[in-house]
Amino acid sequence: MRKFPIALALLAAACGSSNKAKPDGAGIDDAPNGPPLAVVVAGDYMMNSPGTLAVVNLDTQAVTHPAPAGSVDDDPMIRHFGSDLYIVNRDLANITILDATTFTLIDQISTGTGSNPQDVAVVGNTLYVPVFAGKGVAVLTRGSQTMTTIDLSADDPDGKPNCNSAYVVGTNVYVSCELLDDTMPSTLPPRGPGKVYVIDSTTNTVSTTVTMQNDNPFGIFQPLTSGDLSIPTVNFDSPTGDAGCVEKITTSGTPASGGCTANNTQLNGYASGISIAPQPSGDSVMFLAVSDYPSANLQGFDLGTSTLWPAPISASSELVESVASCPDGEVVATDGTMATPGVRIYSGTAEKTTAPIDIGAPTANANAIVCY
Repeated sequence: MRKFPIALALLAAACGSSNKAKPDGAGIDDAPNGPPLAVVVAGDYMMNSPGTLAVVNLDTQAVTHPAPAGSVDDDPMIRHFGSDLYIVNRDLANITILDATTFTLIDQISTGTGSNPQDVAVVGNTLYVPVFAGKGVAVLTRGSQTMTTIDLSADDPDGKPNCNSAYVVGTNVYVSCELLDDTMPSTLPPRGPGKVYVIDSTTNTVSTTVTMQNDNPFGIFQPLTSGDLSIPTVNFDSPTGDAGCVEKITTSGTPASGGCTANNTQLNGYASGISIAPQPSGDSVMFLAVSDYPSANLQGFDLGTSTLWPAPISASSELVESVASCPDGEVVATDGTMATPGVRIYSGTAEKTTAPIDIGAPTANANAIVCY
């Protein structure tokens, strides 16, 4: 079972349908009335142990736990699209859909026992779920338990392409797959560069394939303001250490690799998660949760000038594992420091919180926070 805690990452090998991609919850029309909310999911990686969903009011820093029982398992991640939250429960192999305002249960759909779902993309009532332990993408329908599969296994001799992320741009679903060697389960080395499969959602067939410039697309897609996509990569087995970068996938014209933005050598680690924050200037800043075992920090990368901010935003004592930008320009991140885990709030290069906001559970999951 693939896990994503920062402290264990070195032991592992791991949408809106508008014409332009946009950050989770970035559209004003997608946000509920009231103060910005950070929603974080957390689990303890103990099979059959319930996880936690916490909602943090960024104005008051008050924490509530409004999700119905059974919504979150021990190994969750979360996406926010439109008026809904989508929780990917990897161990329980399901997608839980909650109303993003009331947090009431809308649906819970299985992805198949042992499938190890990794992400979710949404086109109308159809969900596209890349699975790590299956043949490619599970295709689900809201209100139904019927599932079909888009088979992407031809490029991986073991029949499991280890697909890990999906995002919708226009009518296309972009799916990244790691193509790891599952015959070596203790290390899961990449067989070569990762691949991105572009699926036409009108036919559920692959229209084109992009060979990435880097191995192991370990993170999940996040959209750039241009409509292109970015995804972290890392090869833990490379001779030079954590080789890779945050790689861009261009979506206009013929999809292709757009090369690297922030390199792992620049970051002195690898990005376990990223979030894009548009700026008043028109350019954007990419905020990155960067792991350099056993430390992990929050960094900023100016996409307009292609420069890394001169120093980490977070204090050296913090263990930043997941990050999300908010509609008001603030940034929220989870701090997995063992003694005092919780959520921190940043504005620019300054932290607004004086201590992590306790959500009542450890925060060791990557891609586990959204803000809207």
